[in-house]
Amino acid sequence: FVGAAFVPIDPKYPVNRIKYILQDCGARLLVTQPEVRSVVPLDDVSVPVLLFDGALLGSLLVTDDAHAQNLFLLDESVRTTKPSDLAYMIYTSGSTGVPKGVLVEHKGIVNLLDNMQSFVNFTPDDSVLHFYGLAFDGSIVNVFTPLCHGSRLVLRDEHNWLVQVEKEQCTVGMFTPSVLQSI
Repeated sequence: FVGAAFVPIDPKYPVNRIKYILQDCGARLLVTQPEVRSVVPLDDVSVPVLLFDGALLGSLLVTDDAHAQNLFLLDESVRTTKPSDLAYMIYTSGSTGVPKGVLVEHKGIVNLLDNMQSFVNFTPDDSVLHFYGLAFDGSIVNVFTPLCHGSRLVLRDEHNWLVQVEKEQCTVGMFTPSVLQSI
């Protein structure tokens, strides 16, 4: 989707928070997995759902005909992405009441990715352990920097990640200080 932005949502969030985010950001498509959809009840949300099952193609579940008709219409004015275009929107924790969406433009994430690459120097020989949840702002740089430089991204096994580091021969991992202290 040229011109689209993404909004990462943790399926472990309370259902009301997920519904709020989908409504607040004006989501036009929800991409999820069948096992997540089966435990997160979103039947009353009028957003088309793309179920990604690990295969190259997913299944589109249309929950509203109006959404389906407009979902894949190409806006002829959107042929390229400009640095000032929205890349993604990430929601705050909501500790002050209601979560707030923070807009991040392409130029901001590209600058961050370039800066991270100059610091870490990812190569195609690297296997990078992705430790954070995907809805955490820090995860964006930890996912896209290695992928932009040909590194292999290893998604963390929540229960056996230390074993996974050795098994997957991870060469890079980025952790919070509290995680490092617990090792």
